[in-house]
Amino acid sequence: MNFKRLTISKRATIYIIFGAIVLSSIAMFFANNMIKNKAKREVIQVIKNLKVDKAGMFRGTKVEFDDVECTFNKCRIINTRLSNDNFDLATANVEVIINIYNRTNFKIIINNLNPSNVTKDAFFYSYTDDVYKKIGDNMYKSLFPMNLEFDINAKTKYNMIEKGSEAIGVYKIFAENSFIKLNLESDFYFLDKVHDEKIEIARFNEENGEEEVYELVLDKLPHKSITNSFKAKIENKNIHNFGYIVYSLLANNEKTNNKLLEMNSYFLGVNKDEILEQKEFEDNFLKMFNAYYNSIEDNEVVFKKILKKWENLLKKEKNIFEIEAINKKGISNTALEVVMQSDGLDTTNNYLDNAFEFKY
Repeated sequence: MNFKRLTISKRATIYIIFGAIVLSSIAMFFANNMIKNKAKREVIQVIKNLKVDKAGMFRGTKVEFDDVECTFNKCRIINTRLSNDNFDLATANVEVIINIYNRTNFKIIINNLNPSNVTKDAFFYSYTDDVYKKIGDNMYKSLFPMNLEFDINAKTKYNMIEKGSEAIGVYKIFAENSFIKLNLESDFYFLDKVHDEKIEIARFNEENGEEEVYELVLDKLPHKSITNSFKAKIENKNIHNFGYIVYSLLANNEKTNNKLLEMNSYFLGVNKDEILEQKEFEDNFLKMFNAYYNSIEDNEVVFKKILKKWENLLKKEKNIFEIEAINKKGISNTALEVVMQSDGLDTTNNYLDNAFEFKY
């Protein structure tokens, strides 16, 4: 049997290589487009899942946009507006970084958040008096533009023991404008299941001078949402100036109502029927803050430590407030609200000292 040797010319080899490159490029093009289209669909779904209170003051508010442009897992939302009925409330430049295989892992970056002209005129520039015009302008410039970031990294699964879907993860919130910078991080747990929860509430018995503990049962809660721990960092950029702007607005209102003397006396301890200058306002506000601090019982350890940190901020001795806390008993957020209401205005022990372990 005779075998003939098959040879491929150089030209044919070039054609094969070129064809392979073209086919690979076409395959990569379609693959990239598939990934980008999937990212776009996921981002649109995330936006649709941003629910707004249907019954509250923001009823009917929704996020609108012209289009979404994506490059793999990073998308830019074009001409983003927060709208209600027939007019826009605010505008912003928005980017979303998303894990296209996990909707509970995404980051939303909102830069240059600004109220729309309609909102701006209604809240900040509707005044005719020159004094109020200046206050409105200062208020607007203190609050806006604002930058925000929301970062959620969670894992979801079906809990066979609890018979419900659960999510475990971390969310981070960042906010900044001209007077403050805020960083908040929380380790959370969520279980989509109707459940009952028992909580303990301590009460001081004035008759026998002892603390008594009561058990309270919360029935048929729709879900369990737990803040396992949180960290907060607040940077003072110009809090004092913003505080004085708020005071100026209230003081001018009370001056019109002939109640300025009463306001200055009650909140600042100053018997003056005139609007204080900023330095005098800050000094007297700090004096009243110290008087309030000294009036709190020593057994409210956590609350007094938190106020002491704020005092350092007000004195401008420190520019940053930091705090960390661990949920000692794994109490749900709904139960924490009940515990806080049980404290009322009398004490903070149940909500702060008994529920969390704080670090400073």
